[in-house]
Amino acid sequence: MFKDLVRLGNTSILHTLREGNQCANFLAKLEAPMDSALSNHATPPDGLLFYLGPECSGGS
Repeated sequence: MFKDLVRLGNTSILHTLREGNQCANFLAKLEAPMDSALSNHATPPDGLLFYLGPECSGGS
């Protein structure tokens, strides 16, 4: 899948360590004990808005 995106020529992939992306780190810890391969959240899980910042939680 990623190789196909790169072949299109209008995509770039940048690697970020999980520790450098607090949202990804939060979600990884949240999903770790779950058995399913995929989780779909209609709204951000409790605690995630703290990492997203006020612009994502409706604040100013």
